[in-house]
Amino acid sequence: IDHDPPMTTGAPDLEAQQAAPMRHYERTVRAIVRWSIPLAALLVGGPIVAWMVRLLRAPDGSREVTLLNATSPVMGVLIGVGVVLIAGAIGIVASRIIGARRGMISAGLVLAWAGVACGPVDAIIRRAGSGSPLTMMAIEALVVGVLGVGVALLIGRADVNHAEDGQAPILSKDSVLGLGIAVAAAGVVVWVIARDTSDLQALGAAVLAGMAGAFIGHLSAPHAKLGVYVGAIALLGVIGPITGLLIAPSGGPERAAVTGELFALARLSPLDWLAGAWIGLPLGMSDAATRVERHGGGKK
Repeated sequence: IDHDPPMTTGAPDLEAQQAAPMRHYERTVRAIVRWSIPLAALLVGGPIVAWMVRLLRAPDGSREVTLLNATSPVMGVLIGVGVVLIAGAIGIVASRIIGARRGMISAGLVLAWAGVACGPVDAIIRRAGSGSPLTMMAIEALVVGVLGVGVALLIGRADVNHAEDGQAPILSKDSVLGLGIAVAAAGVVVWVIARDTSDLQALGAAVLAGMAGAFIGHLSAPHAKLGVYVGAIALLGVIGPITGLLIAPSGGPERAAVTGELFALARLSPLDWLAGAWIGLPLGMSDAATRVERHGGGKK
């Protein structure tokens, strides 16, 4: 038996019509916030840290420096710590508001300016007339990398949705596997892409290395934490200058810097490596996590 539909007052429909514009307004506001914070990091925070790095001078008065390859290494360390902490603070605030992934990318966008503000690695070696700047860059990468891993963990914890359920401990088999694979994958990417020491090429190689390292590493070790992959890129930042010292044509690194034969992993500054990690790793890990969930590979 067919029944007539019940009579309604129309109130629910009216409430829904009134609520729809409010929901649209909230979505618009959230979208604006999601994009405005990384943009502010890029256009406001970035120039500030670049100005800080440009305070450093080489012995000849030029700005072709890294943090420890300057007339005052102590000032370089202080500026480097300040740069990483400023970028990290922006990342922590962003993580709290728009999530850890965008928070870390925001921090990386700030730090990218500092990397670009450093001088080309080959120019620094040519000026020194020896491979000694590479030794200083390895030490610099160690300091910056340790600090960068710690800040990255704080950015992750600042996310209101932060959870570590199902994630492997740092010293677990999954973490060690993810670390090793990320180092290998990211190293290959830099070796292929970093054909010279120009600013944008060095930064682009670092970002793509971070993406590849996290993507392949997370597919192989889906329970490893993001901090493991930041550590992998930080480790490459130390290995890179050492390869420049060990893998060089006759005449040493100074000759390689003149002829353009400097080994690819040595062409990035320590700040390039860390900026690439903070920008590229969240992107690569997010894509890998989506694939793992789609295929059920993340289940223990």
